[in-house]
Amino acid sequence: MEKWMLYFLLFLAPLAMAAQDAAKGTVIFYRLNYGCCRTSVWIDGKKVAEIGRESHAKAELTPRKHEFHSRTKDFPVVINVEAGHTYYLRDDFIAPTTFTVPQIFTLVPEETGEAQCKKTKPIKRDSIEDPSLIVEEKRK
Repeated sequence: MEKWMLYFLLFLAPLAMAAQDAAKGTVIFYRLNYGCCRTSVWIDGKKVAEIGRESHAKAELTPRKHEFHSRTKDFPVVINVEAGHTYYLRDDFIAPTTFTVPQIFTLVPEETGEAQCKKTKPIKRDSIEDPSLIVEEKRK
């Protein structure tokens, strides 16, 4: 009986954990080469990271509806995140209606987001506010 438990812990538990990770969806937040200040990344009402110029953050999320916004909370993006899918949210500016310039996330097609993210770098560790949602990626 003990050998069976040891076998499970050594070999099957990592496979179960990998399957659990595959059951999540990926959302990548990014900003291209504009803006001088960092912007906040909010998921379901919680600030999880900050992205700056030419950077991106990667979140692994459970499949369900999630609400995302940057500094401007008036323009949320709601995505029904599905397991195994990747979504790209680009930080954009919209025409100002007040003295501040509203920032929003724009959901872009996967091929567009993937190509544009190649021009960015992962955010630094100190820009991650919730490591349970934001994946730390190695910087080149």
